[in-house]
Amino acid sequence: MLKHLKDNYGQITAEDLNENEERIKTPWDPRTTSIETFWKQHTDGKEYTANCTKGKIDDDRLIVYATANIRATDITAFKDTITDFEAKTPAQQTWAEFQKMINKTYKQLPASYKNPPTTKDLGYKGANALEEKENEPYPHWCWSHGVTWNPEHTSKTCRNKFSGHVDNSNFFNMCGGCNRIGRRNGEKTVWKPKNWKPRQPLNEQTAEGGGPK
Repeated sequence: MLKHLKDNYGQITAEDLNENEERIKTPWDPRTTSIETFWKQHTDGKEYTANCTKGKIDDDRLIVYATANIRATDITAFKDTITDFEAKTPAQQTWAEFQKMINKTYKQLPASYKNPPTTKDLGYKGANALEEKENEPYPHWCWSHGVTWNPEHTSKTCRNKFSGHVDNSNFFNMCGGCNRIGRRNGEKTVWKPKNWKPRQPLNEQTAEGGGPK
């Protein structure tokens, strides 16, 4: 496509080159963008300047762009890999070697540091694993009790509603409800406010005259 644009819409100007450089330098976040997309933004930028007499981007320049972009991430493993790459001899510091080393480090990163895989990426076996992960329990909402992990415990289905309970409240419209986050089965309490006491259900907190105890 880049070749088509160059062939049909005239010569590349200095402004075009500056814009191309900015595209190459687009910040990369491995958690939202795949590493394949990251490499493509560099190789596309190089190809864009292939027929330029001035401003042509070579592999050495690509390494400079990619190094700056990767250093801007918060992933220490990448920075260590760059240090190892820069310790190589000049003849070994090629674009292909740079990609190879970064790809190896990327592959070893925890899943939380990577762009979520699709079922197509994972294949049949991996797709089943992804589907199982997607089917894990997710939090629900109750006005009186806050976040719950029981799909049968929501604002509408709550059996122990507190005074002022709003049946139609949900994650997106909490209506001033409880901001407590309930623990999943097996999870331990990490912190509780000083003098914390659990709230009582509506049917236990009314006294004579209809007021709260």
